[in-house]
Amino acid sequence: MSSATHARTTEHGLRAVIARGVAGAAAGIAGGLIFGVLMVIKGMLPMVAMLVGSSSAVVGALVHLIISAGLGALFASSGATGSPARCSSPARHTA
Repeated sequence: MSSATHARTTEHGLRAVIARGVAGAAAGIAGGLIFGVLMVIKGMLPMVAMLVGSSSAVVGALVHLIISAGLGALFASSGATGSPARCSSPARHTA
């Protein structure tokens, strides 16, 4: 493979990982918002804010959403597909 072809393939792969990461961050924020409602009801956001030395519920909500976005991006860019065909669970291979 020529170096120009390799560079194009690498650039395409990097763009795909970034695109999955951005989509994952958006999904993480969406999930974080839904779970955040439960955290508000239970009064847990001030505890999350303690991670950065605050006791404000607003700060807790921001920290929670940043963590949610980061975990969503990490999961999506890791290449996880959720496809059962790629699963190597022992339960799938027993008769």
